[in-house]
Amino acid sequence: MIARDLERLVPQISGRTTADLEIRFRKLREMRLLPVGGRGRHAPDLDAEHVATILLAVAGARKATEAAYAAMHFARLREGGREDGALLPEALAEMLASAQCAADVQQIVLCKSYLLAVIHSSALRVFALPDIGRDMPGIVDQTVIGGDLVRRLAAHLAGA
Repeated sequence: MIARDLERLVPQISGRTTADLEIRFRKLREMRLLPVGGRGRHAPDLDAEHVATILLAVAGARKATEAAYAAMHFARLREGGREDGALLPEALAEMLASAQCAADVQQIVLCKSYLLAVIHSSALRVFALPDIGRDMPGIVDQTVIGGDLVRRLAAHLAGA
């Protein structure tokens, strides 16, 4: 799968416009979070890690121009908030690389006001920054990524 394929798929399942996604993808490439290369059939392929970064950029930022920074901020989250916990992008990539893992995902919640992520599946997985207080603010700004979106992305990565 190349970035253009994903740019065509994501508006159908995310509600984002093509123009919005083009800006987000450009910002990700500028920050070297996505591969840079040729165009068309010479464009570099995206792997599960790249698609995980795109998910964080699309869901983690309100403004398209802030997408790369949102992806970088969410990329620092560790499972259980522990120093040795798995990083959020690694967990997302693992799910996207396996249709079986993707099938288990009900939803992913990204909380922007508290920088927290929760993956709802058969096992609840919470990702936070290490050594941060646990008081939640009264009003939270969060985005929910549906399990169907995760399954469709995993299927496209698998070439189905």
